[in-house]
Amino acid sequence: MNELTAQILIWAVGLTLFVLIVAAMRLTLARRDRRLKRFSVRRRRLLVAAAYELRAEPVADPKLAGVPHLKSRPPDPPYGLALAPAGEEMDDYFPIFEAPVAGAVFLEVWPSGSTYPPLRVSMGGDGVSIGDPAFEAAYIVRADDPHFARALLGPEARDLFEQGRRIGAGGRLRLNVDRLRLRIQKEEALASPRDLVSLVRVGLGMLERVRDAVESRAAVQFFDAAPPPDSKPNCPVCGAGVADGRVACRRCRTPHHRECWDYARGCSMFACGETRFSL
Repeated sequence: MNELTAQILIWAVGLTLFVLIVAAMRLTLARRDRRLKRFSVRRRRLLVAAAYELRAEPVADPKLAGVPHLKSRPPDPPYGLALAPAGEEMDDYFPIFEAPVAGAVFLEVWPSGSTYPPLRVSMGGDGVSIGDPAFEAAYIVRADDPHFARALLGPEARDLFEQGRRIGAGGRLRLNVDRLRLRIQKEEALASPRDLVSLVRVGLGMLERVRDAVESRAAVQFFDAAPPPDSKPNCPVCGAGVADGRVACRRCRTPHHRECWDYARGCSMFACGETRFSL
């Protein structure tokens, strides 16, 4: 075999390998696209069925929302339920309930031993004690105001946590509250519209507990003659304090900068979707 023949053979083998690699990549991408399409269709069907029972509005068009979700319609309180991917390489998802709130402080309730890190990883210690050893063994409670945490996590709220855990296959709940929103996430995919509806019921019950705790906190501050903190509400779009040029959503009352409102083309809380504001 002369040198020219050897070079031709090497080029032929290299070209063949290149073609095979490209074909394998295209096949893999096609399989992934088909899998994601089937997954997306399954999620949309779940949402549509759950939205019908809740008399809510499904938002599953990828052009309108990156994550399929449903949102309430008036006169129901503003809330949303999203089916968010659980990971980049997984076809699974976690359902997330979210609702706007006002006057709350930071609180998180995290399952002990969860494989998912809490929002405030740097906050060490055993968390806030709420007087229920069984609950504290299952969940870690962190809060800026321990009194607010204890007012919120009373017997009714702890019963809601248990109701939420029993939905589906027993995955536990994660709860986060800040000055703008309540968020509840279940650490498992739910496979039926009935389970999604049950999670929304738990979320609405928890929303009532949050509002009660906010009122309780305000009453305690009033009777203790403690002045409210001098702080500006934060815009949910840019995260900066809202002072000048402020508008408030007419439905959920969440404050925005006027420029941020125009940029988002309405309220940025996915659970709301209102397009009208008040000055």
